Amino acid sequence: MDILSKLQKYTDYSLGISKEKLEIKYEDTRFDNLNFSGFDLNNTFF
Repeated sequence: MDILSKLQKYTDYSLGISKEKLEIKYEDTRFDNLNFSGFDLNNTFF
């Protein structure tokens, strides 16, 4: 599953649209030209 799909699933869970819990974890990863607007990133740390 790509990062955008994971972000959408995380947002859906965060907003109560989905009950599927999801953890997104990347280490030593660089995201170039990725727009995070439109995703709910509450309780997220980088």
